[in-house]
Amino acid sequence: MKDALKDWTKETKETLDAEVKKLISQANFDLYYGPSGGGLDDEDEDGTPAYPGFETACREIRRALSDLPSTVYVDEDSGCWTTTEPSCWTCGGCEECDGEDLCVLEPGPYVVYERKDLIRAIVGRELAEYVS
Repeated sequence: MKDALKDWTKETKETLDAEVKKLISQANFDLYYGPSGGGLDDEDEDGTPAYPGFETACREIRRALSDLPSTVYVDEDSGCWTTTEPSCWTCGGCEECDGEDLCVLEPGPYVVYERKDLIRAIVGRELAEYVS
């Protein structure tokens, strides 16, 4: 079922602003190695700090992820996912269903991913401790 979570994570990351993606990368680097590029004095072409610092980056990332669902349910058999507890699986026409709206009539066993799991999947296990 990790593949379904990876698919959800990929889709979600694609919706994030480029600046947030950059901050996630920079904050992860900072967490392991310290600030990149010689520190906080570096500036982007527009004069803004290239990296605002770990605390500010975490705050901005947290703000960007504030709209994440509190729970994602993933069907173990089909890989379809939903943000509401399933009574019937609908996916809106995924490739596996050949464009049909219904993946499975009855929900089979499913895995529940909580918000903390979702954040961890997006930013990484260690950074999630600071962003959650």
